[in-house]
Amino acid sequence: MTTALEQPSPPGKPERAGRKGLARLGQRAFSFLFLSVLRAVLSWFLGVFKRSDVYVEAISRATSDPEVRRHLGDPVREGWWVSGSLSVAGPSGAARLATTLHGSIDDGALCVRARKHDGRWQFDVMEVIVRGTKRRIDLLRGRALEQRALRGSTIPPRR
Repeated sequence: MTTALEQPSPPGKPERAGRKGLARLGQRAFSFLFLSVLRAVLSWFLGVFKRSDVYVEAISRATSDPEVRRHLGDPVREGWWVSGSLSVAGPSGAARLATTLHGSIDDGALCVRARKHDGRWQFDVMEVIVRGTKRRIDLLRGRALEQRALRGSTIPPRR
């Protein structure tokens, strides 16, 4: 027996509550799948950079350099994001990479430009820019270079 407040659904029309729940479940599954694929592609992309000889050498030099450690603080760790380009074709190639470095005192950016000839990387630029300053630590010559007119190449101070 039904009351005036309870209206039975007309015959042949399914309940809508079940559809809404199923639609939400489908949206969540699609979002999860999309984010999983995005994460896998991003991990592969960053992994290509991080496994390259040029990146490994640059990170090794930067994290062990006494000048970098003095300005950023021990321990110096690499950031998770890498930007730039890497092109290798057999014994030749080119790389332009940038990543963040984090220390106990401050942060910085590692910038690298290199060319590969006859299977060996030759670094043209390998320097750390200390955040909020115009100090560049040249990892190829082992000395810090103060530059007064660096347009757009400083990192904003840590907040």
